[in-house]
Amino acid sequence: MQLNAGEDSRYEENPGDCVGGADVLDLRRHRAWAELTYMERFVHGYAGRRGHLVYPFTMVGGDPSSTGTTTVTTYLIPFKLVFQASDQSQACGSAPVTFDPYKVLSNGQAVVDNVISSPIFTPVPFSQGSGDTLQYIDAFQRANFWGVVQGNTSYHLKLGPLPVTVLQTPPLVIPAANGSAKDETGTLGGCMGIVYDWGWFVGQILIAMSSLSQVQPNTLPIFLTDDVFLTSINGGFHLATGTSNPQTYIWATYNDGSCPGGFNGLCVAQDVADLSHEVAEWADDPFGRTSSPCPSYPLLEVGDPLLGQQHYYSYSGANNGFSYHLQDLVMLPFFEAQTGTS
Repeated sequence: MQLNAGEDSRYEENPGDCVGGADVLDLRRHRAWAELTYMERFVHGYAGRRGHLVYPFTMVGGDPSSTGTTTVTTYLIPFKLVFQASDQSQACGSAPVTFDPYKVLSNGQAVVDNVISSPIFTPVPFSQGSGDTLQYIDAFQRANFWGVVQGNTSYHLKLGPLPVTVLQTPPLVIPAANGSAKDETGTLGGCMGIVYDWGWFVGQILIAMSSLSQVQPNTLPIFLTDDVFLTSINGGFHLATGTSNPQTYIWATYNDGSCPGGFNGLCVAQDVADLSHEVAEWADDPFGRTSSPCPSYPLLEVGDPLLGQQHYYSYSGANNGFSYHLQDLVMLPFFEAQTGTS
């Protein structure tokens, strides 16, 4: 399979070529994953930097060279968090402090509605030869495999059905030992909820997910929070739980802060940036287990190489005139470490 970005390589940043790729191959593990009952996906491989090894990957959707549209049933789950501790700053006030995805933004829409209107779910025009309107992940995957998609233009990977279904779950109370509301005006912009324990937070999401009968291994649940980050300023993750029939899921936060300082002086986590990052990495590495030949980025995570850079692509005019910040992503040639491809 030829893997080139084709005419859409403009979606890819240039963080520098990955060099020093190691000879690592674990085909048996990927074959085992491929046998599991799961949403439609394809298993393939690409050449490592020395040219004599093939690094297998499992991605969501059909084979771009031969299949048509795959629509993954997706559920958006607003997750209200109530923090029992606060830094008592002017930005946050006294505890308890609530971070609610139904909060109304300056454009008159709730956070949830703004996310639904974003290119994550609402198709918008992308220039890929066909003139179609596409969701962001669909546009990226078509560009990622343009070398074969240009000969099979019916290929698509979509989140749906649209309008996306919103599921409700009870609010989560964050004890003082597990998190606090803090003034992050100097970095992320305004009052943020900071969760201290990554493992504890994952456990709470799993508990909430277990109560939703609609969530099944052939669906994608997305937990959405508002202005809540993990201690490491992590605004999202994609994970899988279970072994015989794994359930994948995403948590991502929506940041509506002004972000004057940001990470390394850059504002890299505005509105749906974290969600665009996690959806893309879920699509290309749904189980978080796909090895790459790149020693700096040993997993096939297409958003991580651009963290800390001014890496968003701003799209304005998605139904409500809002200017969204979608993370730019690297394509497979970056991990192949071929000079001039990243």
